[in-house]
Amino acid sequence: LPPAIIQQWIELIIESGTFLTNYKKVCKCDRPNYKEYELISQNSETTARITFLSLGLFQNMEEDYLGTLADEYDLILIDEAHKYRNMQTRRWKNARSLRYKSNNFINKFILLTATPLNNSIDDIYNLISIFSDDAFTRFVNKGISLYKLIEEYKSLKKEYKETNDKSIREKLLRKAEELKTKVLNEIMILRTRKYIKDEF
Repeated sequence: LPPAIIQQWIELIIESGTFLTNYKKVCKCDRPNYKEYELISQNSETTARITFLSLGLFQNMEEDYLGTLADEYDLILIDEAHKYRNMQTRRWKNARSLRYKSNNFINKFILLTATPLNNSIDDIYNLISIFSDDAFTRFVNKGISLYKLIEEYKSLKKEYKETNDKSIREKLLRKAEELKTKVLNEIMILRTRKYIKDEF
């Protein structure tokens, strides 16, 4: 999380009484930009943990500690996910290293962003690469070649920029729709401000 919104998340998840209502919540660590809570079920048989961690602390973590995080947590939520769109950054590499536990069990990810439409196709590819395996198996199993779709889109976009040909533009729009239908609709839940205002 960006450090400025850690307290906001704590208020929502831990303090509001809306979530985790069957758990006693005990603060185990309260350091700047790092807050850890133990969750104990009412019958004391189940415990879990939630940690709120700043982007800065996370991007500077060492590899052995990242392995510990991957093993200890089953769900990784990344807020302001658009800050992870560059695969050359240590932040992106650290996030991607959380994909698997040491026993190869796959961790789950939720990426949140308020600006998904400002991202380029490469950014979206990089964000998907955080939680997907190298072969994009989940897409392949559904008959979707993610890499091929993206390369076709990029090639059409380049051709359209060079020629400004309307027929190329139509192909580009169809390819964008195919990407949206086959890829983004599989992994993304979109909620506009209007939708949230109307529904909630």
